[in-house]
Amino acid sequence: MLLKRFNVMMHPEMIKEIKDEIRKNKGKNIVVDAALYYDLRLSKLCDKTVLIKRNKEKIIKNLKMNIKDVEAIIKNQKVPKKADFLIINNSNK
Repeated sequence: MLLKRFNVMMHPEMIKEIKDEIRKNKGKNIVVDAALYYDLRLSKLCDKTVLIKRNKEKIIKNLKMNIKDVEAIIKNQKVPKKADFLIINNSNK
């Protein structure tokens, strides 16, 4: 319940910030790094989508968090069904 109220307050502000950046950089290529791509319906604002994937073991190792917490985060992420570009990032760097 608390998260839902927080999102109701924050999502409009986040969308406003993104739109402001797009306006300020009219005619330039910009990147929007957005874990909430679908929740904020950013596909309306973006011409292209880049999906960066990484295997779960690498994510757990890099985040240095409790495995259950990382798995809960991964489980709740909405992975795009389609993207214009796909990057597989399983390097150790």
